[in-house]
Amino acid sequence: MITSKEELLQIQPLYPVLVDLQLLRAEREIDDDVERENFINGRVNIYRDAHSDVEIASCEFSAGERLKGTDEENKSNEDSSRIVELRATYAVGLRNSRGLSDNQIERVFEDVATASAWQLFRSLFAQVVSQCTVELPQLPPHPSSVASEVMQGDD
Repeated sequence: MITSKEELLQIQPLYPVLVDLQLLRAEREIDDDVERENFINGRVNIYRDAHSDVEIASCEFSAGERLKGTDEENKSNEDSSRIVELRATYAVGLRNSRGLSDNQIERVFEDVATASAWQLFRSLFAQVVSQCTVELPQLPPHPSSVASEVMQGDD
């Protein structure tokens, strides 16, 4: 467990890299009078390996427009309710983080996801939306929440 400021300053975040990108659109015409809503999702999957000096995480973001009233927990309706969605996955890393507990690593990666990978996704989203026929608002400076999960590698 890291307990001093000096140990914390040794941690080096690695710049996010875009590893996957998808633009998904409804395959059918959506009537103009249908109620719509915007959505944003974020998730960080952290991969810990006791034998490595670098911790890796995937930051998965999606945002777009869907039919109003879609239950986010009901994934079976996801494709039928989506009007337009941009999905992106970024790989991020931390060097010299071996002393961090799982809770600390989750917090650091959530902060890294919000401060760096989310900002890249926001810019990408704005650029892609500017070239679509759908009008969507800019994404907020910070996502409302980013879920995270730590997965242990082989020991």
